[in-house]
Amino acid sequence: MKKDVKIAVFFAFFCFSVCSLFANSSMYDVSYNGSAAGSSEYFAILDTCYERFNSVFHFDSEGPGFKYPVSLFSDENEYRNYVAEKTGSARPKSDTVFLRYSAIAKSEVAAIVSPANKNTFIRQLFTQYIYSFISNPPAWLCNGFSLYFEEYENAFESPWLEPAKALYLNENKRIPVQLMLEATKDTYTPDVFLPQTWLFVTFLMQTPYARDSRFLYDGLVAAEKNYSDTDCFIEYYNKWIDNQQFQKDYDEFVKSLHSVKEDLSAGIKAYSNRQNEEAKRLFLRVLQAQANNYTASYYLALTAYTEKNYKEADQWYKRALQDGADPALVNWGLGASAYADRRFEEGRVYLLKAKQLDEATYGKKVDDLIQQMPTNGR
Repeated sequence: MKKDVKIAVFFAFFCFSVCSLFANSSMYDVSYNGSAAGSSEYFAILDTCYERFNSVFHFDSEGPGFKYPVSLFSDENEYRNYVAEKTGSARPKSDTVFLRYSAIAKSEVAAIVSPANKNTFIRQLFTQYIYSFISNPPAWLCNGFSLYFEEYENAFESPWLEPAKALYLNENKRIPVQLMLEATKDTYTPDVFLPQTWLFVTFLMQTPYARDSRFLYDGLVAAEKNYSDTDCFIEYYNKWIDNQQFQKDYDEFVKSLHSVKEDLSAGIKAYSNRQNEEAKRLFLRVLQAQANNYTASYYLALTAYTEKNYKEADQWYKRALQDGADPALVNWGLGASAYADRRFEEGRVYLLKAKQLDEATYGKKVDDLIQQMPTNGR
């Protein structure tokens, strides 16, 4: 097999085979050991990850001057034996490792191909990437961006948001900017440090203020050219950044973050307190982040019902049903809405459906409401 074959061709040709093969992508030298079944996600990651990383860091678009070594395994024992042999130590417990050597061009990522291991693989690829351009990257940058680049295909927001915000708002666990910049990987426990590194780099990426974002980009320029043990980010921060203003901006950013769970809880509370406009604002914000959140749609239906906007309530009920809400509950809501709007025959259909789906909960309620309907349907 020619060494310059593309990853996509490599995968298609050897799919379902058991083998030990080598291939190149534009940025990676890949050794694949085992059955190719299930490996397509990993090859897709390798095809795109350098461009993703570099869209933020803006290093050389052609790469660091060498191809990154990557070894993939479908067999767990083969992987662990390989890493143990490479490191001369006990077999690793983790399913992905970055084997770092003084010659960075030889430093490789080794991983077990598994859907559950995908994000860990991305983290280690980022670590490999950043060490190829910065000889001694700070802990906050390595850890924070490795989490920032993770992929959550079925999620609407990063799972790091809620724990990170909770930690930062806890005075006993908060890591302010100056301490974050000075921290090593051993300064704090991972459960405290990792979420807050994600929070800090998210701030740097999303801050509306150029005075804050330039810390990252000017620091990167200095760090790429630095071959000493000096931390260029700390030097730049101390020389050019107003710590008090920067910290204030960071604090305000964290307080402004809101998770879907927070918005949903606040919306339900506002609805219970009959603060309809606030409730609608929060539920609509939930749907902006997670379009198929049926709880938000259901409560928007309830809010419209309380305002006697019955046709609007119907639309939200039907959307909630489409997105997975309890069919009995929604049919009861549609029936009650139609009844209030004097669409009695339509309401009867929905109510009987609710009773059919959940006799225990809706049987008597449906019977009582139907008895109140005019017999002529008017």
